[in-house]
Amino acid sequence: MRLFAGIWSMLFLSLSTALAENTPPATVTNGVEASVYRCPKPDEKWVDEEQPILIRFYNPETRNSLYSSLINARVISSTNGEVDGNWVLGADHKTWRFKADRLYSAEDTITITALFDVDIRQTQLEWSFTTVAVLTMAERERIQRFEEDEYDGSGLVTGGEKAASVQSLGQNQIEYQDLTSEYDLPFTLPHGSVYYTEGRAPGNIFVSIFDRYDDTKKSHQLVLRDGVEIAFCKRNHNGIQTFFAHDDFGLVSWAQTIGHHITDTLWQEPEVCPLDSGYAMDAHDLQIVGEGHLFLLGREYITMDLSALAEDGNPEATVVGTVVQELDADRELVFQWRSVADTSLKILDAIASVTPDLETVDYMHSNTIDVQADGNLLVSVRNQNMVLNLDYTSGEILWRLGGFRSNFVFHNESLPFSMQHDARIIENGNLLLFDNGGYNRNYARAVEYSLDESNMIAEKVWEYDHDQTITSWSRGNARRLANGNTLIGWGNTSENDDPNATEIDEAGNIVWEIFFDGPTDEFTISYQYDHSTMMICPLAPIIDLDINDEGEAYLFFAKFNDDQVAGYRVYSDDISPPINVFAETIETSIEMSQEIMPTGAVYFMVTAVYDDGSESPPSDILRFDPSIHDAAEENGIPLDFVLTLDSWPNPFNDRAMIIISLSEKSAFTLEIYNLLGRKVLSERLGVLNAGKHSVTLNAQQWSSGVYLLRISNDVGLVQSRKIVLVR
Repeated sequence: MRLFAGIWSMLFLSLSTALAENTPPATVTNGVEASVYRCPKPDEKWVDEEQPILIRFYNPETRNSLYSSLINARVISSTNGEVDGNWVLGADHKTWRFKADRLYSAEDTITITALFDVDIRQTQLEWSFTTVAVLTMAERERIQRFEEDEYDGSGLVTGGEKAASVQSLGQNQIEYQDLTSEYDLPFTLPHGSVYYTEGRAPGNIFVSIFDRYDDTKKSHQLVLRDGVEIAFCKRNHNGIQTFFAHDDFGLVSWAQTIGHHITDTLWQEPEVCPLDSGYAMDAHDLQIVGEGHLFLLGREYITMDLSALAEDGNPEATVVGTVVQELDADRELVFQWRSVADTSLKILDAIASVTPDLETVDYMHSNTIDVQADGNLLVSVRNQNMVLNLDYTSGEILWRLGGFRSNFVFHNESLPFSMQHDARIIENGNLLLFDNGGYNRNYARAVEYSLDESNMIAEKVWEYDHDQTITSWSRGNARRLANGNTLIGWGNTSENDDPNATEIDEAGNIVWEIFFDGPTDEFTISYQYDHSTMMICPLAPIIDLDINDEGEAYLFFAKFNDDQVAGYRVYSDDISPPINVFAETIETSIEMSQEIMPTGAVYFMVTAVYDDGSESPPSDILRFDPSIHDAAEENGIPLDFVLTLDSWPNPFNDRAMIIISLSEKSAFTLEIYNLLGRKVLSERLGVLNAGKHSVTLNAQQWSSGVYLLRISNDVGLVQSRKIVLVR
């Protein structure tokens, strides 16, 4: 789905003094030496094998990008010689991009020589970078396990005695109620309750809630009308943690599998936006700006020799770095910044996510990207207690706030923020963030700073800490609302009776607070809470299958927020799409009793029916196979086991990423066949935990054509997908 088209342009601030080392003068423009943004940078290391090359000239005084003409250029590989590819001028008519026809070799040196006309003067550029080898699946699995285990709360102090939240709701009349809904909802949805009073900001709450102890399990995307009624619910089987509302564009998004999914309030087929060059998606944030440009966070995993950094440092350590990318309206890369390319960011400055022998080091763990009015970028770096300000024009760091190397002095603040999230410049020009406080205090808070960039002073001007009663290990957010209230999502709290989110007025009074109660062996949390004026009104019903504690299966369906719906028509069949009418009802669920339970594999689909007899577009098709269910039960796999298989890109050239998503742990085998039915690859993947897994497919020795991916487990679950290899 193409959502936008347009040109990105804006005015930028003065240049960092560090710029001269990395962007030497290119030409002369009205007496001012022009500079050049290059990606990758000169001598940059560990560059991905499919990284595009970017070149953009700019005036260092005005920060304006300059028009240029490419006269000639060569890209040379130290391994393979001349690199074939295409130079293309971007939609802004100022950014040149080179995309190689084939992947670079691993650990290769790539040299670029290019001649440009910049403001009538010819400019020669020449520089090199080196590529990095791709991690094996086993290495990725080890890193994934490390990241899943890092938020266990060990070493963090917990809050003191809890004060009853309702006591701080001020003198206004307090209302309490369970979350309500006019729709039947899946059994897995935790019970929710709210306390509220007058003074709430009008609007709706977007949130995805999930189990803290296993965030790869089912999650629920919710829209809460006025914060008290469930007006939309979409259950997911692979742990979607984010649900963002982009009001300025009428869009919503969430991170899933290989990329961010973006759609409108009609819940149409989403646009899937992975990072360019195969970098791993970081689900923490997505910003949509200007004419539909996307700013994304990503991660990369690099093997480095860290033996010189510590006595027992690992010579083959895995370092997890941050990648920031901007994709234009055509989803082409126009800006990139990598933390590993900036040697001023020290690995040992990390205060979390570092194994004792430096085997795995997630030294950044960035969680927020904020596009400022001047075009520069704020990046919240959780594992260094630091917020970076990046110069968009040059890609250099302008300043750091917090951490061991802060450029600012804090005023009116004895203990600065730590392990923070959601750092953003708000309407008054101040910085607002959620301070998890896990490194230097025993409580979480929302805090606001006034930043004096001339004298490098950060003054705390406001904070809210809920009487210092909440400890938050990770996640969380703070948003200033249009009426001056502040919405705080408390993230991964230490106690099951902590509130999940709180809204306070300008005087600090609680005007709304929500609690989700998971089962006794679970702990319901969320990454963040988004406030919005939008409402999801899907064109087609949302369908789901769930079982209660007695093992009774129910089919759930609803066309949310459509007052014209008179009822629903349920179709079922042993073929897809189903054509036989299974049931007609005015309810939004059906019990799958033994009398009507199918005996073989069956497909379900639902439409909404209106008074004139017309039907809505059909829901997604849901497949249910009791025979697999019976076999699965013997192996401890529940009825609603979900297995999905995807590949990106598709079609692909040389290399593709195979994405496997599981709702439960199981052992799998991956096979690939050509059109003649000949097996060209078979790999026993072993036991995979619930969640998302990726396998890199290297097909450089294969012929062009269509191939069939097939993944199966030992109890009969099978998924297949066609992929196309194009030379």
